[in-house]
Amino acid sequence: MKDSKPTTPEPEKPEIDAEVQERLSQFEILKENMYLTERYTNKETKRMTCDCFLTEEEVERGELGCGEDCLNRLLMIECGSRCQINDRCTNKRFQNCEYAKCEVFRTEKKGLGLRAAQDIEAGEFIMEYVGEVLDTKDFRRRAKEYSKDKNKHYYFMALKSDQIIDATMKGNISRFINHSCDPNAETQKWTVNGELRIGFFNRRFIAAGEEITFDYHFQ
Repeated sequence: MKDSKPTTPEPEKPEIDAEVQERLSQFEILKENMYLTERYTNKETKRMTCDCFLTEEEVERGELGCGEDCLNRLLMIECGSRCQINDRCTNKRFQNCEYAKCEVFRTEKKGLGLRAAQDIEAGEFIMEYVGEVLDTKDFRRRAKEYSKDKNKHYYFMALKSDQIIDATMKGNISRFINHSCDPNAETQKWTVNGELRIGFFNRRFIAAGEEITFDYHFQ
């Protein structure tokens, strides 16, 4: 009788935290903001084009354009369809959902949080904060309703003076980013195709496994 080859046991799959699973099921994932109020578009910024270009040699070498010296990028405006660099433009991070890999986890003292699942270099885009965009009237109504449920977590962020993003019922995992007085990330407001949008950007190098935080008071 021939000896059978020893089988290699399959690695155990990490147990999914029940609280994380439950909280993730409590809201609908959105890829972009859902407007429940008037949607403003700034036609001037939508038409703005940068002066970036690539030479034939740079194109042949596979180089990319619209980097740190891009006029639009310096003004916190994403390039649009008129960009001369076309598909080599690197200033379309919101539009292309170029998010860093992150995961929701249970923190020691702050409930659930968001941590990096990869190293993130300083100044990089982490992800967009998305949700339902409300006017001030609906915001006040929802805030009053949410306050009646003491166990309910709610997530508001001001987009403009008269528009608030509510990620309580619809949004993405950026809603789990916690506050810190010494944060490693910050929010920035960018204009994308004439619309204002909010993104998280890291202030310094963030190592894989490190919690992502920002200062709520300076959102």
